[in-house]
Amino acid sequence: MTSTTAGRNLATKAKVAGLVGIGEELIIDCNTIPTFPEGVGVRNVERHYPQGRIPWSPVHFFLFRTREQRGVNDTPTTRGLRTVSTHRIMAAMNAKRQVGVNAGVYNFFKTDERRVLIPTDVGSVSTISFPGTLFEGACGRTVVAQFSLIKGIWTPDFRDLADDWGPGDAVLVFSRRALANLDIKIPA
Repeated sequence: MTSTTAGRNLATKAKVAGLVGIGEELIIDCNTIPTFPEGVGVRNVERHYPQGRIPWSPVHFFLFRTREQRGVNDTPTTRGLRTVSTHRIMAAMNAKRQVGVNAGVYNFFKTDERRVLIPTDVGSVSTISFPGTLFEGACGRTVVAQFSLIKGIWTPDFRDLADDWGPGDAVLVFSRRALANLDIKIPA
């Protein structure tokens, strides 16, 4: 399925779900610092990169995984060893000039009726993380917001950045089209 076809399908899904009317747009506010209720495993926001107000469209986003996670250039000795550190993920994103989205997008999708907009046919991806906002977790370690695909349903969750990333773990980044055409604030 092409990204254009996927975009039309999601736009139709949004209208059917009653989220938007004909000619209306859903706007994601990536400037607002996200808040979470007590008891969800987050103490406070460590760092939040405001990124502007972005119209929702699947063509504005891309699921990023490293070459190791995707199994590119596997050899008989490395096949199946596809976990990488958070440092390796961030270094690969920087090398490719990828910008991770913040938890404003996570908050946008947190409601049940909007979560239907996230495709569940994303290949081997089972978690989507939002590294543009860093939180202090309940255990005092740095965490990011994420969705985990559990029994076909995207479930809100958090990821400890000290954990390794496997082949099913992806980072949501802005597409090159979004960076070129939208006024997205990029952290220095």
